[in-house]
Amino acid sequence: MFLYFLNQLSMKNILILSSFISTVFIFSCKKDATTMVTPIPTDGWTLGTKTYKQGLCQRDTNNGFALTSLAFTNTATQGEGWGAMFGSYPKFSGNYTISKNYLTGGGVGISEVVIYSFSFNTANAPNVLSNTYFSTASDAPPVQVAVTITNGKITLSLPQTWVRKADISSGFPVFANDSLKITGTMIEN
Repeated sequence: MFLYFLNQLSMKNILILSSFISTVFIFSCKKDATTMVTPIPTDGWTLGTKTYKQGLCQRDTNNGFALTSLAFTNTATQGEGWGAMFGSYPKFSGNYTISKNYLTGGGVGISEVVIYSFSFNTANAPNVLSNTYFSTASDAPPVQVAVTITNGKITLSLPQTWVRKADISSGFPVFANDSLKITGTMIEN
């Protein structure tokens, strides 16, 4: 019956019918809000609903390797920051997985990274850092952080991932229930 119906249609009618069916399918598709990807900021980061513009990015090689980006809010002594801690200095461009081992005291592996964010105010010594958050490695699939090395300088691109508030006074994060999502780009200057 269906074939008979198709044989009776002219080529022009088939094209019109095909266009109509395609249009119905295109406009009936629905985007799922839970799977939409937030664009990665290109010159800073977003933590929760707040966005910060990178003012300075520095590396610290004292304990492993960390790259930290700062945004100054009032003066050169206070603001917001976020960073990435590696087991060792990245020598090649590639993807790094957010570390689960770090949360259990196992350290940071060679292809792993820990993401953190904080508020800082150097006038509040010895409590210079507050509102500290650390990556939880709870995303599935695991988040892949893109690291690009150009002329010895690192650019890090972080897709949206979860960070959790932590008390770091003991030297190791003790997590609270407050969680936020973070995404951003860090460019070593």
